Amino acid sequence: MSAGTVPELAPPVLGAPSPAHPPADLDDPVLRLATEMRSVCLNAVDVLEIAAALEAQGVNDRAARHRYGLPDVFALAELLHRLVPPRPVEPAEEPCPWRPRPVTHVLRGALFGLPGVCTAALAPAGAGVAQVVVLVVALLVSWPLGQGLAYVGWSRLGRSDRGGALRLLRRGFLLASALTVAAVAGFALALGAGPTQAALAGGQGVYLLGATVLLVLGAEWWLLAALAPALLACGAHLALGQPGGLVSPVRLVVLACLVAVVVLALVRTRGAPAPTQGRLRWAELGAALPHALFGLVAAGVLLVVAVGVPTTTTHPVVWSAVPLSLSMGAAEWNLTWFRRRTFLLLRRTSHTRRFARRARLALLVACVRYLVVAAALTAAGTALSTSSLSTGEGPAAELVLSGAASVVVGGALFLALSLQAFGINTVALATSVVALAVDVVFVFGPASPAWPDPVLAQVGVVGAWFAVLLGYAGTVLGRASLHG
Repeated sequence: MSAGTVPELAPPVLGAPSPAHPPADLDDPVLRLATEMRSVCLNAVDVLEIAAALEAQGVNDRAARHRYGLPDVFALAELLHRLVPPRPVEPAEEPCPWRPRPVTHVLRGALFGLPGVCTAALAPAGAGVAQVVVLVVALLVSWPLGQGLAYVGWSRLGRSDRGGALRLLRRGFLLASALTVAAVAGFALALGAGPTQAALAGGQGVYLLGATVLLVLGAEWWLLAALAPALLACGAHLALGQPGGLVSPVRLVVLACLVAVVVLALVRTRGAPAPTQGRLRWAELGAALPHALFGLVAAGVLLVVAVGVPTTTTHPVVWSAVPLSLSMGAAEWNLTWFRRRTFLLLRRTSHTRRFARRARLALLVACVRYLVVAAALTAAGTALSTSSLSTGEGPAAELVLSGAASVVVGGALFLALSLQAFGINTVALATSVVALAVDVVFVFGPASPAWPDPVLAQVGVVGAWFAVLLGYAGTVLGRASLHG
């Protein structure tokens, strides 16, 4: 091959194998270079890509002229492109990160909901207002703090800062537990609630915070092992009709399990390596604030729905909260299923309108599946709670309506959590605040003949909340850009 000439190569014949391997005459420097750069040439989408690879290896215009007999590096790249026609390898499909784990999802929901059985077993059937208030305070303090703490922990873990996540979870757990206990103790002293009820409420709040830490770290089975003795003891206590002679032993078992959860949370967060992203920043707190506020408002909505039933027993509060907490496992399961479904739809759908239609249908299916589970759990809770009410159709009928409101609240929470999973916090938080405010007015506001029955009004309020979130989520979650 003489200097300054480009060899004449016949165009490839259709149906003939492409010359993926150049001729074996390695004495020619161009052919030797083609062999060395075969991988680059096969996967190049343009001649310029080959030219860039040549320059990266130190082959400039001067080297192209003196070493390979071509006018410049672009002519050399064109020749290599003809000698080794591109046959790019299809990139490996990105694995879907969303894999539903039914057992884990159900277990996570159970670990948040089942401790309510301990409250039902140990709370006296005729608890007064003070005892109910301290329980409500524990929930209203621990739930938002736990939501914010979980967000910070997940955020650090998602940025590969496990050391920072462990330290923040440990310190956040201790601080949030101290705040919860202090708030419960303050209200208990102010209202005259007994030390037993204050301890029960404070323990419930500390447990929720410890469970949050352990679930963020994936220690579901350890948490179940620590909680199992208390669940068995309280379940047996309820089944036997809550005999007075077993109250003290059951309380000791529950206390031992609570201590075990606290110790487990501290053990799992000890020995943390140095954080790679420094201390907790204001920006992180700002990002966690919407999640904490939503936890506060969601707890408020749940409690207002639960206490809207005209009865003095604390069991309706417990049996409304427990099914909804248990249903959060189904909510997590269906949300993961929805995200996996939309991830796969992005691969299989070439038109945005078709994707939007199928994504909205998937969201509707996920929502309906969640509502079915929540309705079944609430029906079971209602059946258990009805036995604690006085005879008569009035309270029982209102309890059924309250159960329906609780199911719709669960659906609204599922939609709100779905929006938050995609970083859409404003609408979820704003609509929940409005729903809570209106519900509080109907339940606790002054009686008026112009207002409907409070329990029936609750169904309307939370139903409107659910409808607004369903319409909004169906609109925005149908955008393909959110699922990329």
